[in-house]
Amino acid sequence: MFDNLTFQQFCALDYKRNMVVTAGPGAGKTRILSHRFCFILLNDDSISLPQILTLTFTEKAAEEMQTRIYEMLNRLERDLKDNPDSTLWDRIHEAKEQFHKNRISTIHSFCAGLLREYPVESG
Repeated sequence: MFDNLTFQQFCALDYKRNMVVTAGPGAGKTRILSHRFCFILLNDDSISLPQILTLTFTEKAAEEMQTRIYEMLNRLERDLKDNPDSTLWDRIHEAKEQFHKNRISTIHSFCAGLLREYPVESG
């Protein structure tokens, strides 16, 4: 899944630091952020899907990213179907079950959710 990445794209998978990805239309921002999301899920068992916050500028990009990530998880699950005892398979299965709790949205949607969740604190 991570084989067809350029060196720069592979470096963007480093989840030990925060990152902003900027590039022109069609440059692969959604693709690399989707890969990064899955890379985090699969490489750090202390992190679960609802703990990963992914923000984009447009609803279209957020929806596309959700679709891509879910498809990547499906593909990985299929690839590991012959080895269901694998810890990785368990993590993928858990992520798919929790997918409705994903925090992939636009910046505006995320902020509106915070205001709804904490109306008193936000004044």
